[in-house]
Amino acid sequence: MDAKLLSRGDERSWCLVFATGDEPIEGLGRFARDQGLRGASFTAIGAFSQATLAFFDWECKEYLKIPVREQVELVSL
Repeated sequence: MDAKLLSRGDERSWCLVFATGDEPIEGLGRFARDQGLRGASFTAIGAFSQATLAFFDWECKEYLKIPVREQVELVSL
Protein backbone atom coordinates (compact mmCIF):
# COMPACT_ATOMS: atom_id res chain seq x y z
CA MET A 1 0.00 0.00 0.00
CA ASP A 2 1.21 3.49 -0.85
CA ALA A 3 -0.01 6.56 1.05
CA LYS A 4 0.22 10.25 0.21
CA LEU A 5 -0.86 13.14 2.40
CA LEU A 6 -3.06 15.45 0.29
CA SER A 7 -3.94 18.16 2.83
CA ARG A 8 -3.00 19.17 6.36
CA GLY A 9 -4.88 21.14 8.98
CA ASP A 10 -7.70 20.32 11.36
CA GLU A 11 -8.77 17.61 8.93
CA ARG A 12 -6.08 15.72 7.04
CA SER A 13 -6.77 14.02 3.71
CA TRP A 14 -4.81 11.03 2.50
CA CYS A 15 -4.81 9.01 -0.71
CA LEU A 16 -4.17 5.29 -0.15
CA VAL A 17 -3.39 3.03 -3.11
CA PHE A 18 -3.51 -0.71 -2.53
CA ALA A 19 -1.58 -3.15 -4.71
CA THR A 20 -3.01 -6.33 -6.18
CA GLY A 21 -3.25 -8.89 -3.39
CA ASP A 22 -3.33 -6.35 -0.53
CA GLU A 23 -6.05 -6.89 2.07
CA PRO A 24 -7.91 -3.54 2.26
CA ILE A 25 -9.42 -3.92 5.74
CA GLU A 26 -6.09 -5.01 7.21
CA GLY A 27 -4.30 -2.16 5.40
CA LEU A 28 -6.78 0.47 6.59
CA GLY A 29 -6.45 -0.75 10.17
CA ARG A 30 -2.66 -0.72 10.05
CA PHE A 31 -2.67 2.78 8.50
CA ALA A 32 -5.04 4.08 11.20
CA ARG A 33 -2.84 2.63 13.97
CA ASP A 34 0.37 3.96 12.40
CA GLN A 35 -1.13 7.46 12.07
CA GLY A 36 -2.70 7.42 15.53
CA LEU A 37 -6.18 7.98 14.12
CA ARG A 38 -8.98 7.85 16.68
CA GLY A 39 -11.79 8.78 14.31
CA ALA A 40 -12.03 8.97 10.54
CA SER A 41 -14.21 8.57 7.48
CA PHE A 42 -13.27 7.25 4.09
CA THR A 43 -14.52 6.87 0.53
CA ALA A 44 -13.24 4.43 -2.04
CA ILE A 45 -13.29 3.43 -5.69
CA GLY A 46 -11.39 0.67 -7.44
CA ALA A 47 -11.68 -3.04 -8.14
CA PHE A 48 -11.34 -6.42 -6.47
CA SER A 49 -10.22 -9.67 -8.10
CA GLN A 50 -12.73 -11.41 -5.81
CA ALA A 51 -14.94 -10.40 -2.90
CA THR A 52 -17.37 -11.73 -0.33
CA LEU A 53 -20.58 -9.81 0.14
CA ALA A 54 -22.95 -10.48 3.02
CA PHE A 55 -26.32 -9.49 4.39
CA PHE A 56 -27.86 -10.01 7.82
CA ASP A 57 -30.72 -12.52 7.94
CA TRP A 58 -32.98 -11.50 10.83
CA GLU A 59 -34.63 -14.93 11.04
CA CYS A 60 -31.30 -16.80 11.32
CA LYS A 61 -29.64 -13.96 13.28
CA GLU A 62 -26.45 -14.32 11.22
CA TYR A 63 -24.74 -12.90 8.16
CA LEU A 64 -25.25 -14.89 4.97
CA LYS A 65 -22.20 -14.69 2.71
CA ILE A 66 -22.22 -14.36 -1.07
CA PRO A 67 -18.82 -15.19 -2.59
CA VAL A 68 -18.03 -13.40 -5.87
CA ARG A 69 -15.14 -15.18 -7.62
CA GLU A 70 -14.51 -12.76 -10.48
CA GLN A 71 -13.19 -9.24 -11.11
CA VAL A 72 -15.64 -6.66 -9.80
CA GLU A 73 -15.56 -2.87 -9.93
CA LEU A 74 -16.04 -0.85 -6.77
CA VAL A 75 -17.71 2.43 -7.77
CA SER A 76 -18.57 3.69 -4.29
CA LEU A 77 -17.72 2.68 -0.74
